[in-house]
Amino acid sequence: MDGDNKKTFDRIAALGFTECLKLKQWKIGTFRHSRGSVKHQIDHVFVSNNLVDKLVSCTTWDPEEIFNKLSDHLPIITEFKC
Repeated sequence: MDGDNKKTFDRIAALGFTECLKLKQWKIGTFRHSRGSVKHQIDHVFVSNNLVDKLVSCTTWDPEEIFNKLSDHLPIITEFKC
C-alpha cells in the first residue's frame, strides 16, 4: 500500500470503520488489469466497528467465473449475523 492510500485508510479507521476483506483474508486481488494480472485490491467494504463484531465472513466471488465472463472487478460478499 502506498503512502497516500495508507493515509486514507488510517483516516477511515480513525472514524471508526474497518475494512472487512482485509480482516478476513490477507492480500487478495479484486481487480484484473488489462494486461491480465490480478494483484491489487481496489474494491473494499467498510463497516462501523460496532457492525464488525457481527461479521461472519467476507470473501470474493469465484475469480474464474467473474473475470472470464462478467467483469474486471470481483464482487465482495460480506455476511453478518443478525
